[in-house]
Amino acid sequence: CRLLKEKGVYEFVEAAKLIHSKFNNVEFILAGIPDEGNPNSISQVELDEWNNDGVIKSLGYCNNIAEIFSESHIITMPSYYGEGVPKVLIEASACGRPIVTTDNPGCRDTVIPDVSGKLVPIKDSLSLAEALITLIENPKLRVSMGEKAHQYAKREFDVKNVVQKHMKIYATLL
Repeated sequence: CRLLKEKGVYEFVEAAKLIHSKFNNVEFILAGIPDEGNPNSISQVELDEWNNDGVIKSLGYCNNIAEIFSESHIITMPSYYGEGVPKVLIEASACGRPIVTTDNPGCRDTVIPDVSGKLVPIKDSLSLAEALITLIENPKLRVSMGEKAHQYAKREFDVKNVVQKHMKIYATLL
């Protein structure tokens, strides 16, 4: 994605720092690139600094997100950006990964709280870190939430179901 401040990049990095102080075997992957010319973008200098300090591993632009998800245990996007339902969170659910995201319109619609993932307040890196730690420390919970996320994605975001829902809405408008 575009690495915009409103997508929770700073909160992600702060949570990574907090978690690294407790766990040294956890890796934080950041996929995406700065949006040059956008005043709300993080800078390449910041990204390089975090990467060089070992806080995160920056992948840059990715076109193999399914592969990245398959190698990951938890997917987070602590966004407070007004973007609708983030496709990346739907994809993560479909891949059977638990999600930690914000209680923000769109983001919250991709999670059944405490069933398929965790919701945290926006702009709250401490709550984000705590939610991630809960899943890091509880592999069975992580797997269970991932399975429920997959079921939720199939039920709520399958294209056939989405089309049926739209058709029902259109029928009520006629």
